[in-house]
Amino acid sequence: DLWRLARALHAKGLRRVRGSLGLDESYFDNQRLAPEFETRKSDAYYRPANGALSINGNVLRVRVRAGAKEGDKAVVVVTPKSRYLRLRNQVRTVGRGKRSWLTLRTRGFNAKGTLQTRVTVRGRVRLGYLGRAWAKRIEHPGRFTAATFLHLLARRGIVVEGRRIQRCRAPRRARPLQVLRSAPLGALVRRMNKVSSNFMAEQLLKVLGAERYGAPGSSAKGLRAVGDYLAKIGVARGSYSLKNGSGLYEASAVSPKQIIAVLRAAYH
Repeated sequence: DLWRLARALHAKGLRRVRGSLGLDESYFDNQRLAPEFETRKSDAYYRPANGALSINGNVLRVRVRAGAKEGDKAVVVVTPKSRYLRLRNQVRTVGRGKRSWLTLRTRGFNAKGTLQTRVTVRGRVRLGYLGRAWAKRIEHPGRFTAATFLHLLARRGIVVEGRRIQRCRAPRRARPLQVLRSAPLGALVRRMNKVSSNFMAEQLLKVLGAERYGAPGSSAKGLRAVGDYLAKIGVARGSYSLKNGSGLYEASAVSPKQIIAVLRAAYH
């Protein structure tokens, strides 16, 4: 989507931006972790951060393969390319008779006022090692989105003179240069359930809250909207437990009868 946006802006004649890139994340609140997510310390992809400006499920992907000869550093490829990400490659190539082992860790940090995520890969891989794919969470969705977008703009030949990425609110009279539409909600929900995406579930919960009770969307508002709907179809408040949108970390407890009530209401 960001590449499509960069191409569309270039096609409209945009070549240079005199100012900086501003992030308007006001559609959601500033709570990056869904309820119960804070009870664990993990950089697993299924424990993502949330934000109104998000890409790629707020996940980076890493692939490691052996270098050309023994003793070389391994080749580590991180996608998407973004100055938000800082790679520390501590993987060496060893002889074919030796065992490969790898560890990968991501951690958010603040480098002189600039929010980033460091990707640290350690270990060794034997000659001919073809690679393993990893997925890990990032810490700061808005910065991740903006830095990745700046990289794509530069690739497309659009220069942004200001190097700072700043949070702001889009002026009410601002003129949209390009709009991208998502897939229909039904298609998104089907995908969310098929791949069991905690990220999509928590984002959708905040969208429900924002659309029903006004921005900024929050998990609390979203849970209130879900509770209102369940009460409307006959599932009494207090007869179930919902603490977040995905159910991760034992956050949900509902009965089979209540699930059937939801399915029956959806069917009709």
